[in-house]
Amino acid sequence: MGCHDNRIHPTAIVGDEVRMGQGNEIGPYAVIEGPVTLGDRNIIAAGVWIGGPVSIGSGNYFAPKATIGAPAEWSTDDGETIRQRHPCGVQIGDRNVVRELVTIHQGSERPTVVGSSCYIMNHAHLGHDAELADRVNITASATLAGFVTLGYGSYLGLGANVLQRTVIGALAIVGMGAVVNRHVPPATVAIGTPARVTGINHRGFERHGIEVGPVDDPALRDALARLNEGVFDEAAIPVPLHPYARAYLADVAAAHG
Repeated sequence: MGCHDNRIHPTAIVGDEVRMGQGNEIGPYAVIEGPVTLGDRNIIAAGVWIGGPVSIGSGNYFAPKATIGAPAEWSTDDGETIRQRHPCGVQIGDRNVVRELVTIHQGSERPTVVGSSCYIMNHAHLGHDAELADRVNITASATLAGFVTLGYGSYLGLGANVLQRTVIGALAIVGMGAVVNRHVPPATVAIGTPARVTGINHRGFERHGIEVGPVDDPALRDALARLNEGVFDEAAIPVPLHPYARAYLADVAAAHG
C-alpha cells in the first residue's frame, strides 16, 4: 500500500492489496478491501466500504456510507449467489461525486463502469454491469438494473427506475419517477410510467455548448426517435449529434447482443 502524503484515520481498515497514489483522505471506519487501486486526491468519507476488484481514478469524493464493489445481485436455482467466483470489478474515473448510501455493484460479465465528472446523488443504485459515460447525473433514489448504459451527459430524475439492458442516449433526460422499459434516444426527454419520449432536451444543448440549429424542428425529433429502429438520418440529425447517435446505436446493438 502506498502512503505518500495519504491521510488515513486510525479507525479505517485498509487491506494489504490496496494501492494508492498521493493526497488521498480515508475517513473514520472506512473499509477498503483489495484488490483496489486508488489514484490521487480522493476523499473516502466515514463509513465507506469498497471491496475489490475496484479501480478508482483521481479527485473523486465518496460520501459517508457509500458502498462500492458489493457482489452482483443475481439468483440461481439454488438461491441467490452471495459471492461471485469471478467478479468483473468496478471501474471509476476522475472527479466524480458519489453521495451518501449510494451502492455500486460488481460486474458479472463486464466491469461496472462510471466515467468521469459524474454526480450520483444519495440512495441511488447502480446494478451490475452498468456503464456510465462522462458527465452523467443520477439524482436521489434512482435505480439502474443490470446491464444499463447511460450516455454522455444524460440525466435521471428523482426516483427514476431503469430496467435491465436499457440504453439511455447521450444528453437524454429521464423525468422523476419514470419507469424506463425501452431505450431512450439521445438528446430527448422521456417521462411517465412507462416512460415515453415527449420532446427534445433543449437545455442539454446549451449546457454542453452544442449548437444544432432550430431544436423545434419536427424532422429532428422524428430522426432521433427513429434511431431505435436503427435508422441514422445524417441529413436530419445535426452534425454535432452524429457521434452520440452512432454511440447510441452501438450501445443498443450490444444490449441485444
